[in-house]
Amino acid sequence: MAQAKSGGRPLGEIVRQPGFARTVFSGAVAYMVMNFLMTAAPLSMHLHGISQQASNLGIQWHVVAMYGPGFFTGRLITRFGARRINAAGLALLALSVLVGLAGTEVMHYWVSLILLGIGWNFGFTGASTQIMDFHRPEEKTQVQSLNDFIVFGVMMVGRSPPAR
Repeated sequence: MAQAKSGGRPLGEIVRQPGFARTVFSGAVAYMVMNFLMTAAPLSMHLHGISQQASNLGIQWHVVAMYGPGFFTGRLITRFGARRINAAGLALLALSVLVGLAGTEVMHYWVSLILLGIGWNFGFTGASTQIMDFHRPEEKTQVQSLNDFIVFGVMMVGRSPPAR
């Protein structure tokens, strides 16, 4: 594998570090689950007779839940560590799925979407912060580019197939 132009370690050496694959995978899972459920929820709400207005409100609160925690997620990471925040995010994503599977009333969707947003924020931000533990400053661009390639590649593979 190629070595970073500024004298960094070979990429293969970097990715073989203990915890690297787990960290990238957790960020990818957070993004994939969020993308899939956020996209599927409005269609499911429509199919279960929930109004467009209620569906819109659910997505609006989901977006607030995705980005609102950004005002304090960094402080939580500083206090508890990126790995714990990442784990909390993955737990919230799992809870979001369970709430979504529990029923088809509007509150199931809304609670699921809010948990999904917070879970994505914690999971993705925690994993993105953890990636910094695996590279030296001169390797930053190379490692973060690989992380983004994998995360968004997994998200694309995990998306729902096109309708036929």
